[in-house]
Order: sequence, then C-alpha cells, then structure tokens
Amino acid sequence: MSEKKKRVSLYVLNNFLKFDRKIYQVFGLQLGRPLPLKGVLYFFVIGTIELIWYFTPFLNKLINWIAPSVLIALPILLSWLLIDVGTEGRSPISYFRSFINYYVRKIKEVTYVRGKEIKKPESHKFTSYVTYVKPMKDKHKKVGYKGYLTYR
Repeated sequence: MSEKKKRVSLYVLNNFLKFDRKIYQVFGLQLGRPLPLKGVLYFFVIGTIELIWYFTPFLNKLINWIAPSVLIALPILLSWLLIDVGTEGRSPISYFRSFINYYVRKIKEVTYVRGKEIKKPESHKFTSYVTYVKPMKDKHKKVGYKGYLTYR
C-alpha cells in the first residue's frame, strides 16, 4: 500500500495574536495595574513636547495661564486616550491624519472619486420604484391559557 503524499497548504492569519508589552513594576515597586509600554512612551513624548512648548519664549503665552495640575494631567489623559483608540493597525499619527481629513471633507461637502474631487449631491430623487405590502391576517387573535402555573 503505497500512498502518494499530498501537500496541503495551510492558511495562517498573521498577527492574529498580538501581545502588548506591559510594565508591572518600577525599581522593585509593584504598580497597582500593568501599564502598557506604549502608553508610558506616549506619556513621555507628550510631556516632552509640553515642556518644550512651556519654556519656548513666545509660545508659552498660550499655556502659561493653565494650572500646573492640568498641565501634569494633560499628558496622562492624552496617553490614556491614545492607548484606547483602535488605530486599525496603523500608527496613531496616520490614523489621526485620516480622521481629521474625513471631517475636513465633511465640512467642505466634497467627496473623491478616482482621486478627483467632486461636489456631493444636495438632493436625492428616487424614481420608478416598486413597493410590496404584506397583508396582515388574524390581527386580533385571542390567546387563552388553561391550568395552573407552578414553579419548581
């Protein structure tokens, strides 16, 4: 009994299981919950940008009036929001760029077909359509119950 071995191609989903790196402790100090490494990096990047903005001579007038507690909470809040946003496998910068472009196009009332900008139609008209209505029979049918209701 000699059987010829056949090759069977197996299809595999890449990146099906994607594990995020998490920080459980810092310098031996246990944290209450694991922090995603991506969130910690977002916090430091946003905090650095905020510090540069705060100490730049002319730009600092825009944020000098904000309370220091709000300035500390701002990188925490933004990094928490960036972690929770499902970016569909893209970098957050490209995701938010497409997000902003969507709303700009919506305000301009413009859509794109094959890369060309066209005006959105303002009125829609339906002509020569067919409708079907299913007749309702026995609309008021009485239902009766006999016996006793018991629970076990």
